[in-house]
Amino acid sequence: YPKPAIWLIRPDGTDERRLTSEPYLPSGKGLDWSPDGAWLVTTSLSTIDLLEVATGNVLPLAWANQGSDWPSWKP
Repeated sequence: YPKPAIWLIRPDGTDERRLTSEPYLPSGKGLDWSPDGAWLVTTSLSTIDLLEVATGNVLPLAWANQGSDWPSWKP
């Protein structure tokens, strides 16, 4: 059984790439791209996280309360 992760795949199914190198279990509340495409914002089980697309680094924003909101970038 594969460990949970976030993958990037082109719409045609090519260039499959695992974004998170460590097991990562998102909360299921979705994710959103940054305006420049460099980051994803998502929620894990206890925090809102920023995922850097180029490196796969996960930056938990422990101060952010995920509450019942879906993560999104605000202009």
